Amino acid sequence: MVPIWPFRKKQPEPVKTIKVKIPEVIEYERKTTDGQDELVSSRLHLKDKDFLDAMEFFGEDKKED
Repeated sequence: MVPIWPFRKKQPEPVKTIKVKIPEVIEYERKTTDGQDELVSSRLHLKDKDFLDAMEFFGEDKKED
């Protein structure tokens, strides 16, 4: 009598799929103080003499002699 075949037939492997993880979107609110709101909304700081002098000093349009 012939012995039973000792090896099994291989089963096909399942199809490999890549699971795409959707990143969670986290939103934060930035709390500002009253002084910052006035400064940002009024934009008067752009007309301040010290600010204009600093922009002139550090500006790229400054001509080198």
